[in-house]
Amino acid sequence: MGIKIEKVTVKHLGPIESFSEDFGLFNLIFSKNECGKTFLTEFIIQSLFRNTKRWKFREKGTGKVLVSGLDEGKLVEFSPSSSEKLEDYWEKDERGLPPSMVNLLVSKGAEPEIEDNEQGIGKNLI
Repeated sequence: MGIKIEKVTVKHLGPIESFSEDFGLFNLIFSKNECGKTFLTEFIIQSLFRNTKRWKFREKGTGKVLVSGLDEGKLVEFSPSSSEKLEDYWEKDERGLPPSMVNLLVSKGAEPEIEDNEQGIGKNLI
């Protein structure tokens, strides 16, 4: 079974007072400039992954990201303050990184390219 972000809920995150949405297989979030799209993307990244300090995100915010496909039919809850992150599940599983990682692909701030430098997602990581 693949892993999938099922729901994202945040409060008081930059210009976003409140956001709660169930996610499908493909999700497009759009709005006018300065409405919080980047804050939301950064929240998701900080919730799911361990080593995010190098990206210098602005805020952590409060809320949660619910992910399926990690724990035998149960939803797993992540937040920026969670002690466990996705890497912890991969390390427990002898198979390592799930082949369905593409379902968690996130493009931040109109940067759809995979960059081969320190600021982007390197081809070696993928």
